[in-house]
Amino acid sequence: MAARYSSGPRIFLSDARLLFSDPLPKRIELTDNESHYLRDVLRLKSGEVLEVGDPATGVIGLATIESLTAAGVTITITAWIADDAPKQRELFILCALCKGDKNDQICDWSTELGCRAIHFWQSPRSVIRLKSAEDFKQRESRLSKIAVAAAQQSRQRKPPEVRVHSSLEIAITELKRDRDVDLYFCSLEPGIKLLSDVIRSADDNKPALLIVGPEGDPAPEEISFLREHACATPVSLGPSILRSELAVVSAIAAVRAALAT
Repeated sequence: MAARYSSGPRIFLSDARLLFSDPLPKRIELTDNESHYLRDVLRLKSGEVLEVGDPATGVIGLATIESLTAAGVTITITAWIADDAPKQRELFILCALCKGDKNDQICDWSTELGCRAIHFWQSPRSVIRLKSAEDFKQRESRLSKIAVAAAQQSRQRKPPEVRVHSSLEIAITELKRDRDVDLYFCSLEPGIKLLSDVIRSADDNKPALLIVGPEGDPAPEEISFLREHACATPVSLGPSILRSELAVVSAIAAVRAALAT
């Protein structure tokens, strides 16, 4: 049994409990955190309808709240929601860490715009300086939670992969592991082609990795690495020098618009 969509909210379960092959109806007792979110944050009531998803596989089920008490919440999945969205070229984002809440905005907006992976790296020119493995882990955890919330709000099939790396080299190695991707890095270099023109002329359906450095471009050694080792194509977003968070959104919009024409 397949449904197209519901008018209720979408939440992702904290682990894999959904399979299209599971018989329906399927009864699930939610965890304490999931129950708290439905009961105390969304303030849903028994009998209300929502969508629940597996963040690993993208399986989405249409569910009804069967019981909702202080002890916990139980839902029953009544249908699977078919994935009938038009297929788009996958987009990955790799952005230099920014100061303040800009990383939060980049993660939020990139998720809502449908990026499948959002990675950050600490550039020599990044203002923010993470000093330990724990710092990177905590920042990654925070950004992952933001991505989950944004994916729920924008009704993505699953949240994007979110990672924070200590260097550009490590980030690109991770992103290219077991993936065949086209790399484009946004540059202020004069005389290079617009990203939209480059994407429009590309004749493949491989995921596109859009790399946005710190304002004023990456460090010289990072640009050399991108050109000589990563084989990334330099592209322009236009004559203006954009803040990193706007550059990310502009790059995504340029790709989507180019592929739609």
